[in-house]
Formats: sequence, C-alpha cells, structure tokens
Amino acid sequence: MKRLADIFAVDTIRASLPLLLVAVVVLGAGFAYLPLPMLALFILLPLAVALYRSPLLGILLVTFALPFERIGSLEMQAGTIKPSQVLAALTVVCWVARVVWRRQKHFRPNPLTVPLLVFIAICVVSLTQALHVRYSAEVVVLTTFTLLAGWMVPQIITTRTMLKGVVMILLASAAFVSTFGLFQFFGDLAGLPTSVTGLRELYTKEVFGFPRIQSTTHEPLYFGNYLLIPIGLLFAYLLERRARIPLWIAWGLLSLCGVNLVLTVSRGAYLAAVGEIALILFVLWRLVLKPRIFIPLILGVAIVGWIAARSLSSGDTLQRNTDTFLSHVQNVFYGASYNERVTTIEQARTAFWQSPIIGIGAGGFGPYAAHSPLVKPKDGWPIVNNESIELLAETGILGFLSIVATLIILAFRSGKAFLRARDPFFAATLVGLSAALFGVVIQYQTFSTLYFMHVWFLIGLLIAVQNLILVGEKPLW
Repeated sequence: MKRLADIFAVDTIRASLPLLLVAVVVLGAGFAYLPLPMLALFILLPLAVALYRSPLLGILLVTFALPFERIGSLEMQAGTIKPSQVLAALTVVCWVARVVWRRQKHFRPNPLTVPLLVFIAICVVSLTQALHVRYSAEVVVLTTFTLLAGWMVPQIITTRTMLKGVVMILLASAAFVSTFGLFQFFGDLAGLPTSVTGLRELYTKEVFGFPRIQSTTHEPLYFGNYLLIPIGLLFAYLLERRARIPLWIAWGLLSLCGVNLVLTVSRGAYLAAVGEIALILFVLWRLVLKPRIFIPLILGVAIVGWIAARSLSSGDTLQRNTDTFLSHVQNVFYGASYNERVTTIEQARTAFWQSPIIGIGAGGFGPYAAHSPLVKPKDGWPIVNNESIELLAETGILGFLSIVATLIILAFRSGKAFLRARDPFFAATLVGLSAALFGVVIQYQTFSTLYFMHVWFLIGLLIAVQNLILVGEKPLW
C-alpha cells in the first residue's frame, strides 16, 4: 500500500491542502475578470505541487492522455492545446525544478542524448533556409519539446514497480479509447450525429458506406499508429506467459485493439502491424511453437478478423461494404491518395536538391509546396506523407542521418538488453516496445509528423526498460 501511495502521490495531495486553500482565496477574485486563465491556474497550480513531489504522477497522467489529440484537446487561436502536451510540459518544468533544487548530479543513461542534440542543432541551423521562418521556428520548438519529454521518461521510470504502473495505465487508456472507437463506429452506423460520435465528416459512413474509426485522435491513421504500442505489448505478454499478465486481459485487450486497428481502414497501419507482429514472432519464435500458444493464436486471429468483417455491416450491404473495404486496402498504387503522395514526394525531392546538406528548414516543406509560402492554406500546410523523404527535404542529409543513428542505437541496445534480460516481464515489455517502434518506423513511410508525443514517449519508455535491464533499478527520490 505504501508503494501505491507513493506512486499516486497520496501524501503529496494531503500536504498540498493548505496551498489549495490559499489558491482558492487568491485566484477566486480573478475569475470575474479572466475566468479561463484563472481556472487553468486554479487547476494547474496544485497539480504542479503534486508533480514536484512525485514526477511519476506526471508520467502516469501523460501516459493516459497520449491518445487524446482531438477529442479532449482545446482549440485556440495559437493552435490546438493537447492534454498530453500540457501535462508533459508541466512535468518537465517540475522535474527540472526538482533537479535544480536538490542539486541532482547523476542521471540515468540515455544513449540518444548526443544524436538528438545534433538533430536539434541541425534544425536550428536549417532555419536560415526557411521560407516561413516563424512557422519553421515553431516546428523546431515543438519538436525540441517532444524530444525533451521523451528524454525525461527514463529519468523518472527507474524501478520495476514504476514501469508496471505505467504499462497498466497505458493499457487502460488504450482500452478506453478503443471502446470509444467501437461506439463511434456503431453509433455512426445507427445514424447518430457527428456531434455525438466525434467523427469528422470525412470518416463517416457517407464516404465508404461504413465509418472509419479515429476515436479521440485527428485521423484514423494516427489512431492506428498509437494502437501499435498496446498491440505490441499485449502480443508479447500473450506469448511470454511468465510475464504474469492475466490471460483474459491480454486476449481481451488485444482483440479490442485489433478490431479497432482493422476498422481504421489505414493501409499504413496494416503494414506496420504486420511488421510489428512479424518481429515479435521472429524474436519469440520458440514460444510460438508451443501448442498452448499456437492454437489459441490462430483462433484469436480468426475471431478478430470475423468480428471486424461482420462489423462492416450486415444483411444485403455486407458484400458491398466488404468489396469497398478490400478495394480501398488493395488500391495502393492508384487513386487520389496515391497521386497526391507521388506529387508531394516529387516536390520534396526537388526541395532536397536545393539544399541537400541542411535542408530547406524544419517544417519548411509546407510553405515550400503551398501556393504562397507565407499564407497557410485552408486545409493546412501540405506534408510529404513520407517521413524519411520529408526529413531529407527539411533537414538535409545531416538531419536524416542523425535520426537514422538514433534508430540504430536503439536497435542495438534493445538487442543487448534482450540477451541480458532475466526478468520475463522486462523481456516481454522490451520486445513489445521495440516491435511497436519498428511498426511506427514502417508506418512513417506513409505519413509524416515527427513531433507526435506518443512516438517519443514510446522511445523514452523503451530506453527506461533497457536501463532497468542493463543498469538495474535505482530510485532517484
């Protein structure tokens, strides 16, 4: 119970009560003049005190908030304020303040420090080539922030108990948004308005005859990208029974997330999931050959496929919707989406040769490809829809190689950690997260946004597991 109290900062909340009373008196007077800012301060001030006392609480909150990109976010003139970004920023500030106040000199190893600093430096230098300097500078700041938030994760998750708490919260959040995804799907089929289902008009049944799940994210492909994390973990836990994750939880959540992934109708997410599962099967092949694993695995895949197929529709429309679904999935090399990708990739190649060493500026492809580099199009800035090519265009060879170096370091360190792992929970978590990152890299060849919070959180969590295996547990507070 004491460990649970430490994790959820029960003592911290109790100690913060006097401060809460002062905040009520001081901030209450400001509500009449600045209600929204005062409300934000009223909520964030006591939370900041709690996070200073227990930074792990911030990590747990960020973990749950990761998929809430669209629903749960706040649209403002300056842009979209996402809960994961707000919580991560507050956690970073509180953690840095704690480090400075306590004069902490020792940090957990992070092999990505140098390559990521190099990448940020290249992004800053690339601003000299940017057509829209202000927008490119904003992209650099946002990218730096998400990288810093990911870097912070292994500094806070330093024990097995902490890691297991984060994993449980991550799976609980995935279960919540996946359940909402099914409500979104069947609600749209039943005729509920988008104000209730939360679907954008682009993804309702009016387009394909069936809705595409996006859940709380901005697009189905982003939701599919997020689902790679819980799917990788759950599949690894399902094979490694010694990790002691209850079988009904592993099967139930994996089936729920799997059905949601299918119903996103995202070809990139499908390819990523295949690559992710293939890597896990390759690494844990000895476990797969056991009949008690192999037979339920085949049955589970068949059941998920059947549920997804029946969810498309029923009765006379089943065959038509199935044909539409298969046509969309198989039309990889033609159609409007394919033509758009061909155009943007050609534009990115042209931009690359204009500045092959440091690129045309971080975030600079949008202004470069737009009709006017200083006027944001109504539908938003264009993107390449291929992260590798976009990196080459915007940050040149140097920026691209620094990210490649980051991935190579992670891969080699994961391999080293797997060979040394003795704890089945650590081993399964390491394999699941590594495979999820492999899937993310695969899907990044079909879309391009580098500063997703869940991607860098995944990287930070992977380094935390590597450290627990290679360095050992070491509570820092």
